[in-house]
Amino acid sequence: MKLTFLVLGSLTGLLVLIVVLPTISLMVLAAWTEISNILPQKPYSKKAYDLPWSKADRKVHFFEYKTYDFNNGKATMDLRWGTSVWNTKQPIRDADFALEWLFKHGQFDRWPKAEGLHSSGARYGLAIDIMHIPENERSEYEQDHDKKNADGSYTFYYRKVFKPVQAPYRFLLVSLSPTVVLLVSDTQTQYRSEKNLTEPAPAWNNDQIIWQQWVANPFEYGTAFPANIPLSNVFWFSPDLQQLPTAVSVVNPNEAHILLGKNEMLNIKKSGETWKVSRQ
Repeated sequence: MKLTFLVLGSLTGLLVLIVVLPTISLMVLAAWTEISNILPQKPYSKKAYDLPWSKADRKVHFFEYKTYDFNNGKATMDLRWGTSVWNTKQPIRDADFALEWLFKHGQFDRWPKAEGLHSSGARYGLAIDIMHIPENERSEYEQDHDKKNADGSYTFYYRKVFKPVQAPYRFLLVSLSPTVVLLVSDTQTQYRSEKNLTEPAPAWNNDQIIWQQWVANPFEYGTAFPANIPLSNVFWFSPDLQQLPTAVSVVNPNEAHILLGKNEMLNIKKSGETWKVSRQ
C-alpha cells in the first residue's frame, strides 16, 4: 500500500511539474529579460552609423539590449543610443520629445495635415477613461491601453491623436544634450507641402530614419546632408534650449554656426558635396 501511494505521489508530482514547468520557465525568462534590460550591454559594432553629437568632438554610441517578445517566443535585439552603457535611451524617445515640443508651441498649425497618410498619428496627453470623453469628441482619440478590474470587467483608456503634418522641411537630429534638430527645406519637401501630397519625400539615408507619427516628412539623425541645399534653407530648433525654429547664423556661403551656450557651438561647413556638422 505504501509503495502504491509512493508511486501515485511521484506520478502526481511529475504531472504537476510538467504542467507548471513551462509557466515557471516563462516567468524566469521574463524576470531575466527585465533584469537584462537594465544591465549594461555591449556596444553595437556590426554596422557603422553617423550618430548625433553628445558633446564637443564626441558622438553618442549604439548599444544592444536584448528584449523578449512573448507573442512569437523570440528574443530580439533593441538598439539604443547613449554616452555609456549606463546612460541610453531609444532614439524614438528623442524624436518624440523634440516633435511634441514643437507641437505644444503651435508650430504645426502652419503646416497642412498629411491627409490619407498610412499612419494613425501620434498619441499625446494623459490617458483618459473612454466613459469620460464626450461622444462627439471620441473621434479625436485612440485607444492607448486597457485595465482589468476586480470584477473581471475592463476599463479602456484613450489618448488624443495628432494627425501628421506635411512640413516643408526635412528633420535632421544632429545633437543631444542639448537636443538640436535641423529643419532643411528643399524642392521636394516644399512641393509636397504646397500640394498637400500624402507621400513623404524620400529620405537621405533610409538606414538612419527614426519612424515617428508627428510629421510625414523624414525624421533622420546624423551630422551630414547634401551641399546642394543653400544655408538660407537651413533652420534649427531646440527644446532643451527653448529655441523655436530660427535660421542658422551664416558666417559665409560655406559655413554657419549654431550657438549652444557661451563656450560651445555646432559648426556647419561645406566639405565637397556635403554639409558636415561638427560640435566645438
